[in-house]
Amino acid sequence: MKRYKGWLWLIVVLLVFAIGMGFALFAPAPLPAEEPGARVAFNGTVIQQEEAGELVWRISAAKIEMDTKTRILYAHDVDLLFAKGAHQVHVKASEGVVDNSRKRIELSGTVDARSEDNAYLHLTNLQYDGNTDTLTADGGVVMEKGDMQLCGDRLEADRILREVRLTGNVELHKGGRTE
Repeated sequence: MKRYKGWLWLIVVLLVFAIGMGFALFAPAPLPAEEPGARVAFNGTVIQQEEAGELVWRISAAKIEMDTKTRILYAHDVDLLFAKGAHQVHVKASEGVVDNSRKRIELSGTVDARSEDNAYLHLTNLQYDGNTDTLTADGGVVMEKGDMQLCGDRLEADRILREVRLTGNVELHKGGRTE
C-alpha cells in the first residue's frame, strides 16, 4: 500500500503540472491595456459644432490632442468662432479644452475676444456651456468699446455677446475718467 501511495502522489503532481502547463500554453492572451490618458495629436485641425444646420462654434488650433478614453480635446493656440445667425464673435486663446459629452469649452491663458460691433474682451479664462448657451468668465474681465472700458470680476453673456453682464467690483472708465 505504501508503494501505491507514492505512485499516486506522483501521478497527482504530474497531472496538476500538466493542467497548469496547458493553461499557460493555450489560454487566450490578455488584451493589451490602453494607457489611461493616452492622446492622439492632430496638427492644424478645424472642428465645428452645428445644430439644425447652423454653425454654433468652430475651433481651429495649431495642435489638438484627443484623450482616447474620455474623447476630450486639448487645443493649443486656439482660434474660436461663436456664431448665431449672422452674428459672430472671434476668440483667441493660449489653451482650450473641448468636452463634447458635457457640451463645454474652457479657454485659458491669454484670452481675447472681439464681437462684430468691435467690442473687445480681455480675460484669463472663458467657459462656454452649450447646455445653457452662455459664456462665463471670472478672475478679472476687461471689456473695451471705443473710448469706454468696463472692468469687473465676473462675466456672464450669451455666446455672441449681445447680452453681457459684468459683476463684482465693476468700474467704468470713459475718456480717461473712472465712473
